[in-house]
Amino acid sequence: LRLQALRAPHPPIAVVQVSGPIKTGENPPGGRAAAGATTLCKELDALAEDRNVSAVVLRVDSPGGSGLASDLIWRSAVRLRRAKPLVVSLGDVAASGGYYIAAAGAPVIAEAGTITGSIGVLAGKATLAGLYDHLGVTKDVVHRGDHAAIHSDYLPLGESERGRIRAEARAFYDDFLEKVASGRGLSVEAVAAVAEGRVWTGQQACARGLVDRIGGLEEAIDEAKVLAGIGRDVPVPIVRLPRGRRAGVLALLR
Repeated sequence: LRLQALRAPHPPIAVVQVSGPIKTGENPPGGRAAAGATTLCKELDALAEDRNVSAVVLRVDSPGGSGLASDLIWRSAVRLRRAKPLVVSLGDVAASGGYYIAAAGAPVIAEAGTITGSIGVLAGKATLAGLYDHLGVTKDVVHRGDHAAIHSDYLPLGESERGRIRAEARAFYDDFLEKVASGRGLSVEAVAAVAEGRVWTGQQACARGLVDRIGGLEEAIDEAKVLAGIGRDVPVPIVRLPRGRRAGVLALLR
């Protein structure tokens, strides 16, 4: 990367891929599509400090996943945006946690048919007591405290525990609305009007302020070049990250 940067007239632009379900931990081995928060946060934090990278395009193609993992990636993306231009490019889908992450960048460019939004929170648990009974497996749950067994897969939720989960989901949802509103320059009320789990095409999302314009990855890279003070027609090396999936310099774009 450093040699390429020295030979090229301008430092490269990094394209960071957020593909598949969002989860905690590292990206899975073997190139399987999943977005690990640990992997992506390391990449984004390193790019924020790397003077040899002029701008970053965050390519999001994810239906969402873990709320915690989404928030960790969002925070690293916000820190990166403070250090250098961060453009978001939406692929086939940027929904739920995928859109949560996308709201950290500006501008946000979507395909006309990108499944966009699904601003909402799903919370609950699976109760498997019936399955265990069918298999002849008995579990004894020992706990101390009113809600200590709230996540047990053997005990059903009581009313107070349901209320607690609803309150946690509501708090996360309100935070989701506020992050989108801040990232998109909208009021919380305007975001709430298009939220509640609704899903839009990229074209519809653009009309509602959830994305800035319609275009693909090339348009996002061109926008990153302009924000970095590089002419659209100037060749710049493009580096794809994380490296474990598709490493190295992609091409010199014209």
